[in-house]
Amino acid sequence: MSCGVDGGIPPPGPADRRGARACIVVFARLPVPGRVKTRLAAGLGVGPSSASDWYRVCAEHALQQVASCCPWAHVFLFHSTADATEDVAAWLAAEGLEGLACLPQLGSAAGSDTDPDLGAKMLAAMAEARRRSGCRKVIITGTDIPDLSAELLQRAADALDEHEAVWGPSLDGGYYLMGLTRLEDRLFTDMRWSTDSVLRETLERARRADPPLRVAPPGTLPPLRDIDTLQP
Repeated sequence: MSCGVDGGIPPPGPADRRGARACIVVFARLPVPGRVKTRLAAGLGVGPSSASDWYRVCAEHALQQVASCCPWAHVFLFHSTADATEDVAAWLAAEGLEGLACLPQLGSAAGSDTDPDLGAKMLAAMAEARRRSGCRKVIITGTDIPDLSAELLQRAADALDEHEAVWGPSLDGGYYLMGLTRLEDRLFTDMRWSTDSVLRETLERARRADPPLRVAPPGTLPPLRDIDTLQP
C-alpha cells in the first residue's frame, strides 16, 4: 500500500494539489521482546514474548487503519530511535505497508546524557510531518489502541475543519489521539506524562493559549483504552 511518497519523503508543494487534506503521525517501535510493553510484560503470567506478540498484532492493526487513510492523508510513521529505520521498513513491507514514510523520532543530541521526553518527540514529529506534507491539519496517534479505526481518524480530520484542536480521550486520563491545526509548545512541554491528569492539563493549557485554541467539544471522539498493563 502506498501513500504517494517517494523514498519516504513527499514532494514539496501545497497539500491540496495532491489531494491530501491532513497528515497523520503514528508512533511505533519494532515488536522486540523486552523492548515493547514492558509494564504489560511484568504482569502475572505475561512475560516479554507474549507482550511483544500482543503489541505486534495491535500495532499492525493500527498501521493498517492509518494506512487506509492514504487517499486523503499523508501518513508518517515515526519509530523509536532504538530501532533501525531499515528494520522498521522491512517490518512494514512484510505487512504490505511499504509506502508509509518511515522516520526516526527525535533522539538525544550527540554527546548528550539526556533523552527528549514524549512531548518533545511528539512536537518535533508533528512539525516535521507538516513541513514535509504542506498540510495544515496534523493528527498524531499510537499503536497500542486496539479500537483505533480509520473512521475515528476521519472524524478527527473532519473536526479540524471548524476547530483548531481535537483529542481522543483515553480511559486512563490521557489521550490516544490529538489533532491540531496550530502547534502550541505549551501543549507538549513540562507535562507529567503517563499520569491520569494529562488530558485535563492539556485542555487547560489549550484554554490558556493566546489566543485560546478552539477545541472540538467533548464527545467528538469516544474514550478508548490504550493497553499498558493487565489492569482493566
